[in-house]
Amino acid sequence: MSGTKVVQEGKKGDDIKLTVDLSFQQGVDNIVKTQMDSAVAQGFATYSNGAYAVVMNPKTGAILAMSGFQRDPQTGTMTAATINTFTQTFLPGSVVKPATLTTGWSLGAITGNQTFTAQAINIKGSNPIKDVWGDTNPFALTAVQALQYSSNTYMTQVALAMLGQSYSNGMSLSSSKATTAWDAYRKIYGQYGLGTDVGFDIPNATTGFLGSNTTATNALFEAFGQYDQFSPLQLAVYASTIANGGTRITPHIVQGIYESNSNGSMGNLVKKVETKTMDKVDISASDMDIIHQGMYAVTHGTDSLTTGRRIQDGVTQSISGKTGTAETVAVDAKGYTLYAADGKTTIKTTVSNTISFAPSENPEIAVAVMVPHTSTVNGATAGVGQLIANEIYKLYFGNQTYQNENNATN
Repeated sequence: MSGTKVVQEGKKGDDIKLTVDLSFQQGVDNIVKTQMDSAVAQGFATYSNGAYAVVMNPKTGAILAMSGFQRDPQTGTMTAATINTFTQTFLPGSVVKPATLTTGWSLGAITGNQTFTAQAINIKGSNPIKDVWGDTNPFALTAVQALQYSSNTYMTQVALAMLGQSYSNGMSLSSSKATTAWDAYRKIYGQYGLGTDVGFDIPNATTGFLGSNTTATNALFEAFGQYDQFSPLQLAVYASTIANGGTRITPHIVQGIYESNSNGSMGNLVKKVETKTMDKVDISASDMDIIHQGMYAVTHGTDSLTTGRRIQDGVTQSISGKTGTAETVAVDAKGYTLYAADGKTTIKTTVSNTISFAPSENPEIAVAVMVPHTSTVNGATAGVGQLIANEIYKLYFGNQTYQNENNATN
């Protein structure tokens, strides 16, 4: 017996339309690479192993651009690695401070725009925790100012309050409420999209690297982003959640599925990817307003301790943001620690991270940037994370087509 039997007629596969505008994506890629090349040339990124940026519509969850470049700090070779924006994790640094405040509020450990004294924190048996300005002259800080100036010592005192303690010089830490504090961290950070599945529509997105040594001491370092690690995509979701007043939207890079016409063109819409709410942060409107005030002050403050003015510089639309500069040590391409010429001394580096959104009053774009292992040169930092974010905003707000395409999906 011979011949064939048609069980089911074949058909062309459907087409997928992405949320990414190719021109905008290429522009973001160029910004990230150009700023990294400049930072390397000036000595600010000698040991950096990459730079990553994610741009997202906070209202819809649409990914507008994902840019990643992996760098070998020993050879200087830099290669495209967009996948790292959602599969790799890095220390976040002080960008987590809005989430830390939220955690403190959720436990009733702090209230509203509470005041603490910016001062060196001396815990028995530990190295002092200090602010970047040194804390030689203690002064009072509100929560808004703590975000604006990025005070580690303020956030340490928030963590102490979560542990049921008030700060005193040379004090000992109590571990009796460490579990309570860590449970609150995991809950609130997770509601923001940090350390959890954000629901991205590409497989293998990391949920973050969460440390298991959840001691009272590490609870202090978690408060200013020196313990758990998160991905650039998670930071973008976090920034978007703040922009939305606490509503977390699922990020997606697929805009819709379409039939494929016989001539190869895109046909009728089969399925549109709808906006989906993933979670809501346990926070009052008044407390979220404190976070918004603080993040606005980060980019618009006029005094010398303001940390994020470079994000706003030259951009006509108002931006709100938060910077992060966690302390790290240099590593090679495989993650092994690099040492100075003596073979014993580790090489100190910092991250250069930012989260931000704009316009401040009605956000339509959120930007997260992570640049691990940057360096200080003659006491100055390049702020490459801020510069990348700044250029992305200039690109977006300088092109009406990008804005129209983005807002058309709302």
